[in-house]
Amino acid sequence: MSGRSRLFTPGPLSTTDTVRNALLTDYGSRSDTMVGTIRHIRAELLNLAHAPASKYDTVIMQGSGTFGVESVMGSHFGQGNGENTKLPLVLVNGAYGHRICEMLRRLKLPKGYLSLEFDQSKAVSVKSVEDALKQNPDVTDVICIHSETTTGIINNIQEIGNLIQRVNAEEGKSIAFTVDAMSSFGAYDINVDEIGIDFIVSSSNKNIQGVPGFSFIIARKDRIQECKGRSSSLCLDLCAQNEGLNSALGQFRFTPPTHVLVAFDQALKELATEGGPIARGKRYANNRETLVNGLRGMGFKLYIEDPTICGHIITTILMPSDPKFKFDFFYSFLEKHNCVIYPGKLAKVTSFRIGTIGDLHKDDFTFLLSKIEECLKEMGVTSCAPVDIPGLQICRLLWTHVCNT
Repeated sequence: MSGRSRLFTPGPLSTTDTVRNALLTDYGSRSDTMVGTIRHIRAELLNLAHAPASKYDTVIMQGSGTFGVESVMGSHFGQGNGENTKLPLVLVNGAYGHRICEMLRRLKLPKGYLSLEFDQSKAVSVKSVEDALKQNPDVTDVICIHSETTTGIINNIQEIGNLIQRVNAEEGKSIAFTVDAMSSFGAYDINVDEIGIDFIVSSSNKNIQGVPGFSFIIARKDRIQECKGRSSSLCLDLCAQNEGLNSALGQFRFTPPTHVLVAFDQALKELATEGGPIARGKRYANNRETLVNGLRGMGFKLYIEDPTICGHIITTILMPSDPKFKFDFFYSFLEKHNCVIYPGKLAKVTSFRIGTIGDLHKDDFTFLLSKIEECLKEMGVTSCAPVDIPGLQICRLLWTHVCNT
């Protein structure tokens, strides 16, 4: 990888030469090649998710991953065909859960929405979710972030899905389960049918190692059909997009990102060659082990130390309290050496983040660690110990009601 940037970020990320080379050929958006590529991508994503084609569809949506999430929110909870009486419960332990709350707030749902909020240093508690469902029997949907890249925590969607399926079976309900798997899909083996996921969202520039340009939603066909006519957005209408892709022409309603699709198709082939999500996840975990061991050896402290909730996607490192440590200089020094890291996103403490995904391997992290050590010496930093972390916030349930007026 010498001579080009190593992206130690949660996406966009470092891609292979063969994926980038796939971008160099032009294709017509309505050509047989492009239609075949779209068909192949949709089918392969179903296979990766263990989603039977008789029950699930893949909907490709132009734009970033957030476009895909908002497409689900606006289509599933939209009121285009009359009043929508759904009451969603959002499980929040980071910035991306809050982002979904903002989407719901703007929809001005008649019943509002509930958010079950946890400290950013904690995973979602399944027991707390169970209690919230008991206290609020009108809840129709549960929404969860799988890999919360604010911190690197992995929430246990298997146990949450099991809970929802049990509640549905015992109480005759049909609570839908939506998962934002933006930075986990492709690096974790997710069986959407077994877990009972109704909507799962990710994007082209994460663990499948494509480039930015589209998101994708794997959803139950009956749930997609329920969305018909609900979206107030033309472009983000999930059901209309799916109908276009399923039409005889098999095309996007509006101009597709042709180059990005071809590159993604190549990335899917490379994922299969590597051994699928389990093998790729193992490489990412090895990357993280190399990184963490090196950082700890220098005296850095991680924000999440509990190995049972740490993912292998991104790691949050607490900023050293040594006054000689200047993050702007640190970031620029690494960037000059073709190592791009990520600023922190914590509200209470200063931090930075380092991703361990993409076309990166052990040698890349050994190189990064050597440059971090060089930079610390140049700044004259003698200790990487952080400031004290503020006390944790207890779990709390919030009910946000936004009137239509």
